[in-house]
Amino acid sequence: MMEEIILLEVPPLHVLGIRRRGNYRIIPDLLGQIFEFAMKNRVAIAGMPMLLLHETSREEAMEADRMGTADVEVAVPVSGKVRSGGEIRSHSLPGGKWPASCTMAPTKKRSSPTRNS
Repeated sequence: MMEEIILLEVPPLHVLGIRRRGNYRIIPDLLGQIFEFAMKNRVAIAGMPMLLLHETSREEAMEADRMGTADVEVAVPVSGKVRSGGEIRSHSLPGGKWPASCTMAPTKKRSSPTRNS
């Protein structure tokens, strides 16, 4: 399935982020660490999580994933002053035109409607 890629005009964003080398399958764990940090520190989440890709081509990204050397960075926009902690960095991303796509998981059809009793 080919995703549509669009250009969005994005303002500068303050984010909590974490960046590691590895396979892309570490993304859920990295997001979990960010959200755990945010909850413990009462940080207000201000937008959807994002994956920041640092490889410069699809082929390079696929090879880096296969070799476990992908430069994996995830971030979540936040509001207010936030201190960094451990591997979690509080920093700003520049605004401008960003390529974006959205992948949605397929939904399962229910065989029968459910009712709340």
